[in-house]
Amino acid sequence: MTNKEKTILKDIISEILANANEELSMERDDFTNGKILAYNEVLSIIKNYLTGYDLKEFELDFDIDKKYV
Repeated sequence: MTNKEKTILKDIISEILANANEELSMERDDFTNGKILAYNEVLSIIKNYLTGYDLKEFELDFDIDKKYV
């Protein structure tokens, strides 16, 4: 992965994390829970794709299921 690609991916992940964290602070209902689950799935897919990379560099060095379920 080139440095430009890493930078773009880091920006995307940062935006997804910000949105997911904002949803965690909202009143929980079925719609909000569905959005959080969707963010969980997207982050999990990205994290699996990054196997072999330093997950801390991409802000994904945590248990996604534990935080976003």
